[in-house]
Amino acid sequence: MEGWLRNGFAEQHGRRFHQRPFIWHLWDGRKDGFSARVNYHKLDHALLDKLIYTHLGDGITRQETGVQCGEGGSDARLTAARDLQRRLKLIAEGEPPFDIFVRWKPLTQPPIGGEPDLNDGVRLNIRPFVKAGVLRKDPNMNWKQPMNSCRVRIPPAPKP
Repeated sequence: MEGWLRNGFAEQHGRRFHQRPFIWHLWDGRKDGFSARVNYHKLDHALLDKLIYTHLGDGITRQETGVQCGEGGSDARLTAARDLQRRLKLIAEGEPPFDIFVRWKPLTQPPIGGEPDLNDGVRLNIRPFVKAGVLRKDPNMNWKQPMNSCRVRIPPAPKP
């Protein structure tokens, strides 16, 4: 079960929900490194901070202890965890290119990576995490395609 959650869950979940996953598998890029699954519907600034500073911070502290004790591989895991923490902090700050641009909202009130508006949808809110490269499996989305892929054909007016 643990192997499937770590390696196969993200891909199967993405396929099941048409590449709009609501459970995001964040990781540092190492099979033996830090990873966490986050429910998109519960993701807010407080949860992102808890992930960055509490959970990942504890993992970094454990790796620092491992480096001091001479544990094999701890230095590489420590580097990867620190890099993940740096990228998650960039998302939380919401600076470009890790910001969320919503074209129908005023520029004075942009959503920040750590404060997503759930009504904007997974496609907009997952983009900073994809750009930061922190997801175990990136969703298969065409970012150049317009948001509303449904085309409505308006019939021509009847001739008098």
